[in-house]
Amino acid sequence: VDADLLPYRVGFSIGDIPFLEAKALVADGTFKSISDTPQFESAFDQLCSTLNLWVRKTKCDSAILYSTKSNSNFRLDIAFTDCYKGQRVAEKPPFFNELKDAMTDALGCILSDGIEADDNLSIEATRRTKLLGVVAGSIAHREFCDYVTASSDKDSTITTGFHWNPDTYKMTW
Repeated sequence: VDADLLPYRVGFSIGDIPFLEAKALVADGTFKSISDTPQFESAFDQLCSTLNLWVRKTKCDSAILYSTKSNSNFRLDIAFTDCYKGQRVAEKPPFFNELKDAMTDALGCILSDGIEADDNLSIEATRRTKLLGVVAGSIAHREFCDYVTASSDKDSTITTGFHWNPDTYKMTW
């Protein structure tokens, strides 16, 4: 699963009010950190529900989560015309950092260090294809393929295998 998508979807769907409430509870000393608040717990529950839905929709029984460790992406060093992803809004949604941390701590999300999450998805798909002992993209590969890449990132579709898009809920080969 391209877990980079989850904190954005959940954070933007929640809105600012629960985040401001959580910040106020920390500021007045009721809770030590935003991650301790009921508002964050609700956001994390929503993230887990979304993830569980994705796993069910792919007809998988488990998931490996990959998220990008943004400050170590190799593309930051090679972008020379514009900053890498410089056209994107810098503002993160409510609970973004806390959700990313919780995915790593509670769900075992693997942080892609130096590369992006979709790169790790391709690496894992290639590894699994080799374990099957079939030619990538062959009829045998399609028949015995035991993984689904879940991402809406177009880069994730460069690797042969099943792909599920959480935007369209469509599975493709």
